[in-house]
Amino acid sequence: MAQSKLARHLDLDEAFALGVPLLEGLHQAQALYARQMDALLRSHGLTTGTWLLLAELKDAGGCPLSDLASRMSVHLSTLTKTVQRLEQGGWVHRSRPPGDLRVSLLQLTAWGGERLDAVNGALSGPLAPGAVGLSPAQWGQVAPLLATLVHPRRRPRVSL
Repeated sequence: MAQSKLARHLDLDEAFALGVPLLEGLHQAQALYARQMDALLRSHGLTTGTWLLLAELKDAGGCPLSDLASRMSVHLSTLTKTVQRLEQGGWVHRSRPPGDLRVSLLQLTAWGGERLDAVNGALSGPLAPGAVGLSPAQWGQVAPLLATLVHPRRRPRVSL
């Protein structure tokens, strides 16, 4: 097996010495970002999981509940309970297609879509790259590198 360029130039101790500060920095940045995001979402009555559910639903333009569960990698029973809360709060609406009463279609309500847009707008302020100490040029370098760490089709399991 061929060695990577990094492995050819660094021994294991050197690689570890470089990796630990990187991982610590990523962890600290993620924790700071998550705390800020959680506080902002709580102020709108959402959790990170419910916000991700609403964003996924908006991207899908509405979809069967089972498809949404699959897209989000959550169990249908967990999603059903969360959807009930969102439905009671006016965020979403469930309906049954005339041809198949077994299917439950889920859509954002008009109010839910407007409110989600407002939440997303609020997130772009305090959570913008500059708010966590990065200039636009630095963010332009970091964002593509971080994006390569996560496969675009693999979504993390969401805790609702």
